[in-house]
Amino acid sequence: MNSRERIRAVFEHQKVDWLPTDLGGTRKTGISVTAIYHLRQCIGAEVPVRLYDVYEGLAEMDPTVEDAVGCDTMRLPQPVPLMKIDCLKEQTKKWWKPYAMEDRTGVLVPSDFFPERELNGDLCLRDFMDRRFAMMKRGGWKFEPLAEGPGASGMTLEDVEKELEEKNPAVALIPEDSYWELLQNFIGLFAKVSKKALIFRAGPPTPFFGGLGAREPLKWLEVLETRPDDSRKLLEKWFELWMDQIAKLAAASVKPVDVLVLEENFCGVCQDLDRQLIREHILPLYARGIQEIRAKLGPEPHILWQSEGNFTPFLPDLIAMGVEGVGFINLETSGVNPLAIKQEFGKDLVLWGGACSAKDLADLNQNAVLRKVQENLAILSENGGYVHALAGNVDPGTDPENVLAYFSRRA
Repeated sequence: MNSRERIRAVFEHQKVDWLPTDLGGTRKTGISVTAIYHLRQCIGAEVPVRLYDVYEGLAEMDPTVEDAVGCDTMRLPQPVPLMKIDCLKEQTKKWWKPYAMEDRTGVLVPSDFFPERELNGDLCLRDFMDRRFAMMKRGGWKFEPLAEGPGASGMTLEDVEKELEEKNPAVALIPEDSYWELLQNFIGLFAKVSKKALIFRAGPPTPFFGGLGAREPLKWLEVLETRPDDSRKLLEKWFELWMDQIAKLAAASVKPVDVLVLEENFCGVCQDLDRQLIREHILPLYARGIQEIRAKLGPEPHILWQSEGNFTPFLPDLIAMGVEGVGFINLETSGVNPLAIKQEFGKDLVLWGGACSAKDLADLNQNAVLRKVQENLAILSENGGYVHALAGNVDPGTDPENVLAYFSRRA
């Protein structure tokens, strides 16, 4: 079986020759630029490291690392803050420049990447309108958004539309029209030269809950409850923007994309009333969106749901709306248990990662990592329906030998 066939077989709960593996196929199963720098040194690959995602501190993947871990996935290029479309087209000095991360790791960054050093040592990012929108703590490795989401901050639809016209990345990152033609070329090229499964992040411009309620989810819940008309207008605008992108994706998909990723953030959602509000206002939009995806793209792309926070109570809802797989992020803080989910929902859902968390991979020694992975894989991979990935992104301080050991252990 090739990689694409392997991933498709897992989603169809069919037998595979060996477990498919993902490193870097999604924004939540990637690797930091520092970690990939040391991993490349470990395997003897002397190639430049590129910072692809400033929010997650993620590196752009390359074939040497993918081959070293037996990766079966390929993330399709997508715009990120402060990266012009030209950076996706070519990787020359005209669009990329050298930069030293906080730990002094040398990387390449987009030519428009100009973080400002604050008096306290933190780094600040400004948008093209010179507004502060993200901050990295001194000595950190990824930027955190500064502004509250439009829903949490109580922005009206008129305010949001004005910010969208000004292309404010703190509100939403809308790809330029030229991107979709470029994506069509990428999909056609990758389908010809590679047998890897193609992965595309296909959710709204920012998530309906974790994006519109960024930094202050409880405020967004309050708006959903006390101002239903205003919140509905905002949500419908986000749905309209999302469907516009899905229509453009459908036009660009000359070859089928294998997996579409929907991201959410349910951190801070722990009360039954909060969950009920999400079921009433948020999940129906995802259900409508998945129906539109099926209408425009057909049954071929499989739907993978990745969420921070405890999404376990929503699993029956996700299955009913057409989600086919779930990915894990912060196991230590979310309360999500992949082994329990496998036992209860393994017949209905593919589990994408979960044998080990990014924290454990960074903290444990190699033998402990191997023991934990072996024990968990025996459960997670039983009767198929499992993709071998990490629960979260590989942290900067992770021993590269641990990374290689983790991905070498495949049932």
